[in-house]
Amino acid sequence: MKNRKIIITLVVGLIFLGMTFCAAYAAQFLQVNRTDTGVAYVSGGVGVDERNEMKKLVKDYNLKLIFATLKGNYLSGITVIVEDASGNHIMETKTDGPWLFARLPSGKYKIISTYKGVKKTQTVEVNSGLATVMFHWS
Repeated sequence: MKNRKIIITLVVGLIFLGMTFCAAYAAQFLQVNRTDTGVAYVSGGVGVDERNEMKKLVKDYNLKLIFATLKGNYLSGITVIVEDASGNHIMETKTDGPWLFARLPSGKYKIISTYKGVKKTQTVEVNSGLATVMFHWS
């Protein structure tokens, strides 16, 4: 009985250690970037651990972009261009995962996302809260 308690304690400890390692491993690949125009952004979300780490960061951003197929499978490697109301490119990047968070000045923006040559465009108004825009491809 005593050995069983020791084994259970060790197993639980190893599981906790493994979960901590996975979260730390995912967090090390999330890098906050900044455009020439001063827009801070982070992209990622490949795997549950990385998405969980990104969820901790979302409070610092006011735009969340999500990229997926119509069936719901997440996509990566999306070319994203953000234009302000005057048509100025204020951000251009290629995503490192299905999520992209950005911190933009309040205003209206056009988001142009391209995957495998297929371009999708949406407009969004960004304020102090979190605006979420989803892009889907077939």
